[in-house]
Amino acid sequence: MIGGRAKEIADNRAKLQSIIKVLYFIGRHELALRGDRDYGPFNPEELAKDSGIFRGFLGLLATSGDEGAKLLADASSVRAQLISPRIQNELLSLMAEDILKEEIEKINQSPFFCIMADETSNYNKELLLYVIMMSKKSEQRFESFLGFIYIERISGEQIAAAILERLLELNINMLRIIAQCYDGAANMQGKHRGVQAIIRKQYPSAIYFHCFIHKFNLVATESAKVKLIDRCISTLKMVVTYLNDGHIRSGTLAKIISIHLSEQKKKRVPQLNPTRWTERHETLLLGPIILTLEQMDTDEDEEQARNLKWTLENFEFIIGLFILDNISDLLQGVSTALQSVSFDLSQAYGEIETLNHCLNERLLNENIFETIWASAVEFAQSIGLEPALPAYEKRGRNKNMEPRSYYLTEVYEAYIQR
Repeated sequence: MIGGRAKEIADNRAKLQSIIKVLYFIGRHELALRGDRDYGPFNPEELAKDSGIFRGFLGLLATSGDEGAKLLADASSVRAQLISPRIQNELLSLMAEDILKEEIEKINQSPFFCIMADETSNYNKELLLYVIMMSKKSEQRFESFLGFIYIERISGEQIAAAILERLLELNINMLRIIAQCYDGAANMQGKHRGVQAIIRKQYPSAIYFHCFIHKFNLVATESAKVKLIDRCISTLKMVVTYLNDGHIRSGTLAKIISIHLSEQKKKRVPQLNPTRWTERHETLLLGPIILTLEQMDTDEDEEQARNLKWTLENFEFIIGLFILDNISDLLQGVSTALQSVSFDLSQAYGEIETLNHCLNERLLNENIFETIWASAVEFAQSIGLEPALPAYEKRGRNKNMEPRSYYLTEVYEAYIQR
């Protein structure tokens, strides 16, 4: 009897080890666990195609000789397979708790730390909570994700209370906090009732910083308020939304890119964030986008495609896009650098100073605009267009200006100087 019980315990441990091994692998690679048929007896020889990655990996282990996975497939152990979705979730939760304990230990061993919080993009009643800490041994900075916090209301008092409650719940030594970093919303940075003010009342060492990358993107967005650039970005948003709405449109674009730009890795246009114009707007994709809209144009119901194509085949949009692409190339490098965990304040200021220097150099060096102009004109002529003033300027104060002079002073230089 004792021997049978010991064998049962050993077998269950072997099963759990195989299950945990698979869950760990799937979690590390950010794969989906379950399929449509993640239920019933586990038989590695007869796994359905839609049984999911979890069962698929267990099946592979069983057929490869893994003892625990083979035991799971044993018909005699159907009542104790330990692979139901509920048990999968429980094991994942236990693994997450272990990881969180390790992170908290690192935080409490570090000489100081900073907290960051931001709302989730799809549901504004949840916060993402992070901690950036300094390693005591190597003096390197690390970022730890501490989880989601649900909040009933998004007032400064409610958010601050939720953050502090969560940090104290995790037994984090709050005496070592030296900074807090959020976006510039009133409920976060408010001088009296904002999150930063409330937390600093309790922990005076927690100096508030407006997130550098958020501030940088706001500045970049404001600089894009030059009329032609603003119209160009609005058009880009409409085109991106249209092409990413449905697999037929995105699939057609990917196919055309593969044919005409075989070396291009990006096969679709990314969604544009209204506060992140620092990403490059790939001018290389403009030709394939127009060809895609032409194909959509053959469908009688695709009036939107015809309108978008007409908007893109316009010199003011083309030159605006080429200018955006050129300036975004500079902004993107700074944007990426500011998001680095290893970046400190002096390095951030250094990057901004370098950017200012490069922008001033572009103002002084007309040859840079000449290159942009030549590329835009070449592309425009390839689709039968010639340089022309924007329609809204043809009767305005600049109606007598040469197109090149107009786009140099009223768009390119105006965009850089904002």
